Amino acid sequence: GPDRGLGGHDAVRCGAVRWHGTGREAKGKKGKGMVRFGQVVVGAAGAGKTTYCNGVKHLLSLEGRPNLFVVNLDPASENYAYECDVDVRDLVCARTVQEEYKLGPNGSLVYCIEYLENHLEWLHTQLRGLG
Repeated sequence: GPDRGLGGHDAVRCGAVRWHGTGREAKGKKGKGMVRFGQVVVGAAGAGKTTYCNGVKHLLSLEGRPNLFVVNLDPASENYAYECDVDVRDLVCARTVQEEYKLGPNGSLVYCIEYLENHLEWLHTQLRGLG
Protein backbone atom coordinates (compact mmCIF):
# COMPACT_ATOMS: atom_id res chain seq x y z
CA GLY A 1 0.00 0.00 0.00
CA PRO A 2 0.98 3.67 0.00
CA ASP A 3 3.68 4.92 2.31
CA ARG A 4 5.86 8.00 2.48
CA GLY A 5 8.74 7.71 0.02
CA LEU A 6 11.61 9.95 -1.00
CA GLY A 7 11.10 13.59 -0.17
CA GLY A 8 7.80 12.83 1.58
CA HIS A 9 6.08 11.86 -1.68
CA ASP A 10 3.52 9.09 -1.80
CA ALA A 11 5.03 5.76 -2.75
CA VAL A 12 3.44 2.47 -3.71
CA ARG A 13 5.26 -0.80 -3.29
CA CYS A 14 4.87 -3.32 -6.10
CA GLY A 15 6.88 -6.43 -5.34
CA ALA A 16 10.51 -5.32 -5.28
CA VAL A 17 9.69 -2.13 -7.19
CA ARG A 18 8.85 1.10 -5.40
CA TRP A 19 7.01 3.80 -7.32
CA HIS A 20 7.27 7.42 -6.23
CA GLY A 21 4.82 10.11 -7.17
CA THR A 22 4.67 13.79 -6.35
CA GLY A 23 0.97 13.75 -5.54
CA ARG A 24 0.44 16.41 -8.25
CA GLU A 25 -1.81 15.67 -11.20
CA ALA A 26 -1.33 16.71 -14.80
CA LYS A 27 -3.94 19.20 -15.99
CA GLY A 28 -6.07 18.31 -19.00
CA LYS A 29 -7.45 20.66 -21.64
CA LYS A 30 -10.44 21.60 -19.47
CA GLY A 31 -8.34 21.97 -16.32
CA LYS A 32 -9.49 18.67 -14.85
CA GLY A 33 -6.88 16.43 -13.29
CA MET A 34 -5.65 13.56 -15.43
CA VAL A 35 -4.07 10.51 -13.91
CA ARG A 36 -0.57 9.76 -15.14
CA PHE A 37 0.19 6.12 -15.73
CA GLY A 38 2.88 3.95 -17.17
CA GLN A 39 3.86 0.43 -18.06
CA VAL A 40 6.93 -1.44 -16.93
CA VAL A 41 7.97 -3.94 -19.59
CA VAL A 42 10.34 -6.67 -18.45
CA GLY A 43 11.50 -9.91 -20.01
CA ALA A 44 14.44 -11.97 -21.12
CA ALA A 45 16.70 -10.87 -23.95
CA GLY A 46 14.94 -11.41 -27.27
CA ALA A 47 11.49 -11.68 -25.66
CA GLY A 48 10.12 -8.77 -27.70
CA LYS A 49 10.22 -5.89 -25.21
CA THR A 50 11.51 -3.39 -27.78
CA THR A 51 9.02 -4.59 -30.41
CA TYR A 52 6.18 -4.25 -27.91
CA CYS A 53 7.23 -0.73 -26.82
CA ASN A 54 7.64 0.34 -30.43
CA GLY A 55 4.14 -0.96 -31.22
CA VAL A 56 2.53 0.76 -28.24
CA LYS A 57 4.29 4.03 -29.03
CA HIS A 58 3.13 3.83 -32.67
CA LEU A 59 -0.45 2.90 -31.75
CA LEU A 60 -0.81 5.70 -29.21
CA SER A 61 0.69 8.25 -31.60
CA LEU A 62 -1.88 7.20 -34.24
CA GLU A 63 -4.61 7.82 -31.65
CA GLY A 64 -3.22 11.32 -31.12
CA ARG A 65 -2.17 10.71 -27.54
CA PRO A 66 0.14 13.52 -26.43
CA ASN A 67 2.75 13.27 -23.71
CA LEU A 68 3.88 9.74 -24.42
CA PHE A 69 7.34 9.16 -23.02
CA VAL A 70 9.66 6.17 -23.29
CA VAL A 71 12.08 5.53 -20.42
CA ASN A 72 14.89 3.01 -20.93
CA LEU A 73 16.27 1.48 -17.73
CA ASP A 74 18.35 -1.20 -19.49
CA PRO A 75 22.02 -0.16 -19.39
CA ALA A 76 22.91 -3.02 -21.77
CA SER A 77 20.43 -2.24 -24.55
CA GLU A 78 22.04 -1.75 -27.93
CA ASN A 79 19.56 0.06 -30.17
CA TYR A 80 15.95 1.08 -30.48
CA ALA A 81 13.63 1.80 -33.39
CA TYR A 82 12.47 4.87 -31.47
CA GLU A 83 13.98 7.63 -29.36
CA CYS A 84 14.01 7.20 -25.59
CA ASP A 85 12.99 10.30 -23.65
CA VAL A 86 15.02 9.16 -20.65
CA ASP A 87 17.85 6.70 -21.17
CA VAL A 88 19.86 5.20 -18.31
CA ARG A 89 22.74 4.76 -20.77
CA ASP A 90 23.21 8.53 -20.52
CA LEU A 91 24.16 7.90 -16.88
CA VAL A 92 25.85 4.50 -17.08
CA CYS A 93 26.37 2.08 -19.98
CA ALA A 94 27.05 -1.64 -19.51
CA ARG A 95 29.37 -1.88 -22.53
CA THR A 96 31.52 0.99 -21.23
CA VAL A 97 31.59 -0.55 -17.75
CA GLN A 98 32.64 -3.92 -19.22
CA GLU A 99 35.55 -2.35 -21.07
CA GLU A 100 36.63 0.06 -18.34
CA TYR A 101 36.45 -2.35 -15.39
CA LYS A 102 37.13 -5.62 -17.27
CA LEU A 103 33.81 -7.11 -16.15
CA GLY A 104 31.68 -9.70 -17.88
CA PRO A 105 28.11 -9.02 -19.02
CA ASN A 106 26.52 -10.04 -15.72
CA GLY A 107 29.04 -8.16 -13.58
CA SER A 108 28.61 -5.02 -15.65
CA LEU A 109 24.82 -5.17 -15.28
CA VAL A 110 25.11 -5.54 -11.51
CA TYR A 111 27.51 -2.57 -11.44
CA CYS A 112 25.17 -0.45 -13.58
CA ILE A 113 22.08 -1.19 -11.49
CA GLU A 114 23.97 -0.43 -8.27
CA TYR A 115 25.24 2.78 -9.87
CA LEU A 116 21.69 3.79 -10.81
CA GLU A 117 20.52 2.95 -7.29
CA ASN A 118 23.20 5.27 -5.88
CA HIS A 119 22.19 8.03 -8.33
CA LEU A 120 18.39 7.90 -8.14
CA GLU A 121 18.22 11.69 -7.97
CA TRP A 122 19.44 11.69 -11.61
CA LEU A 123 16.48 9.49 -12.56
CA HIS A 124 14.02 11.57 -10.54
CA THR A 125 15.28 14.75 -12.21
CA GLN A 126 14.92 13.19 -15.66
CA LEU A 127 11.38 11.99 -14.94
CA ARG A 128 10.29 15.34 -13.48
CA GLY A 129 11.52 17.01 -16.67
CA LEU A 130 9.12 15.04 -18.86
CA GLY A 131 6.27 17.51 -18.41
